Amino acid sequence: RDSAWTGAKSMTATSGPGFSLMMENLGYAVMSETPCVIVNVQRSGPSTGQPTESAQGDVMQARWGTHGDHEIIALAPATVQECMDLTMKSFNLAERFRNPVVLLTDGDVGHMRERLIIPDRKDYQVEFRKPPPESIEGYVPFEAQEDGIPKLADFGLGYHTYVTGLTHDVTGLPSTDDAEKHTALVTRLVDKIASKRDELALIEVDEQKGAKVGMISYGITSRPASGAVRLLREEGTAVSNMRLIGIWPFPIRQVAEFAERLDHIVVPEMNLGQVIHPIKEAVEGQCKVTLLPKIGGVMHNPYEVMEAIDAIIQKGGGA
Repeated sequence: RDSAWTGAKSMTATSGPGFSLMMENLGYAVMSETPCVIVNVQRSGPSTGQPTESAQGDVMQARWGTHGDHEIIALAPATVQECMDLTMKSFNLAERFRNPVVLLTDGDVGHMRERLIIPDRKDYQVEFRKPPPESIEGYVPFEAQEDGIPKLADFGLGYHTYVTGLTHDVTGLPSTDDAEKHTALVTRLVDKIASKRDELALIEVDEQKGAKVGMISYGITSRPASGAVRLLREEGTAVSNMRLIGIWPFPIRQVAEFAERLDHIVVPEMNLGQVIHPIKEAVEGQCKVTLLPKIGGVMHNPYEVMEAIDAIIQKGGGA
C-alpha cells in the first residue's frame, strides 16, 4: 500500500493460504482505491492442503473473499508467456482503474518452463494513474472524474490526502454514519469497473460450424480443453471452444452469445465447481451446462475431457 501511494507500481505474490490472509487488505485497497497487483499462484486446499499441488479453488475468493459490495479485476494466464503479458496488463489496469487487480494463476503454470519472448520496451504501452492538478489547493483526493475514477497525488509532493478504509467523502475524511455518502461512494467503486465490463472482457473464442456442444475453460485447464477439442475435431466431431482470460468482471454478454448456438456447454475446472455458476447465470437456460471437476492436485488430461464430451454427444447433446 505505502509504495503504491508514493507513486510506485506495486505487486505482491502468494499462494492460496497467503491470499486468504490478504483479504482484509484487499478490501482496504478497494475502498481506498489503491492501485496494486496481487499474484495468486493457486494450490490445493482448504487450509494447508496439498502445498505443492495445483488447483483452481480461489476463483470465487478472488471475487467475493473480502466483505462488502465491490468489484475486482482478475486475469487467468494459461502459459508462461501470458504470465508476463498479463502481469504487464494487470499493472496498467490497476493504474487506470485505481483498483487492485488479481493475476489468478496456478501451481502448474507457476512451475512450467516454456519459451518466453520479452517485448521491446517500445512495443508496449505503460499506463499511469491520473495526475493531480498543479494547484495543491484545488486537489480533492476522491473526487471522481467523468469515468468515475479520481486523480491520484503521490505522497511527498505536498498534496494533502487522508487515506482510510472507512466510508469517506470526496476529501477522504471519514463519514461512517451518512447513508447517502456511503451509497454514493460504494456505488461509484462498483460502477467504475462494472460499467466497463464489455471493454474488460478478455476471451478467446473458437467456434466450429454445426457444433452443438461447446466448452468454456480458463487458466491451466484450458490447455487440456484445447487438446480435447483438437482430438474431437480430428475424428470429425464439431465442438466449439471458449477460453476466459479475464474472469472478473465476468463477460456475461460474450458467454451468452457463445451459448446461443449450443445445446450443451462443458466446464472443466480444477475444483468442485466455481466458474460454472456465473456461466449458468449468463446463459439463463439457453442450454445445459455440465461441470467436469477435478481435484487432488492433478490436472485434467485431454482424453478424459474428450470422453466426457463424447458421452454427452452420444446422449443427444442437450440431454
